[in-house]
Amino acid sequence: MKKILVLHQPFPMGNYKLMPYISKHLSDAGNEVYLLEQLNGRTVTQEYIDTIQSIGFDSVYYEMLDTETFKVIQTLKGVNRVLCYASKGIFPNFDEILKYSGVLYDKVLTNSKYMVDSFVKIGVAVEHFEYYPAPITNDEISYDSKYEYDFVYLGGGFQRLIKPEYNMERDIIYSNPLVFKFGNGWRDVPNYKGILPPDDIGKLYHTAKVSLATIEPSQRSMGMINNRYCEIMKSGGKVLSLDYNENIDYFGAEEFIKFIQPNTPLEEYSDFKVDLQAQRKFIDKKESEFFTKLKYLI
Repeated sequence: MKKILVLHQPFPMGNYKLMPYISKHLSDAGNEVYLLEQLNGRTVTQEYIDTIQSIGFDSVYYEMLDTETFKVIQTLKGVNRVLCYASKGIFPNFDEILKYSGVLYDKVLTNSKYMVDSFVKIGVAVEHFEYYPAPITNDEISYDSKYEYDFVYLGGGFQRLIKPEYNMERDIIYSNPLVFKFGNGWRDVPNYKGILPPDDIGKLYHTAKVSLATIEPSQRSMGMINNRYCEIMKSGGKVLSLDYNENIDYFGAEEFIKFIQPNTPLEEYSDFKVDLQAQRKFIDKKESEFFTKLKYLI
């Protein structure tokens, strides 16, 4: 048994629901797991650091953190620090993290094949995963009439509404009145429906006729697959994706994904066939592979 600290973001940020899900799997495997919200800009104190150190963790698992929480990580000498590197986070580019081996992390789990090679070159133990676990339990996957829409999109607005690198997504999804949006930062956008409750992800994707999936420009450049794909697939939803043909390997999920073709109106994708049973089997296998690799590093 290991004593493991898992850090997560606050609601409604990306891994708020994911990290408790991962923590449960580690706990079910016989570990003593502590789940803690990262500081997110709050100033770290010596008392806070002393409290963390006094518990005597064997391992700590986290994605990219805010600056103050990274200060805590640096003090955990002799602790196995495992970073899930699926975002450049506070750094200006993905390669910046390579300078901090042995400082901000000791081992790495990443969904970027490019970064796997980079970490290997500097002697860091690294594992590559293809799809995130979808933090959705079977009892959350159910029909809910309030989510009975033809097209839905879950995710924050903010920079997606103004930055030029999102022009393709903005034209097809974000400004499209056919698409109902859930998340933060969508003010004045057609069919914005508010922040989705954390336990309703499975309901939304299971009930909607079609769920739209996108991959961030920075993720695409690194060959990463966004967690929307696995969450929709696990929920029994139909995945409609922009056609990101550059740098993206879907690892066999292409048979379950409908790709939007140029000059084809969105409404023409309101009904397509998917083998949902095979889709669930596929994504369950990918989740199992993720946990096998994480437990090896932990």
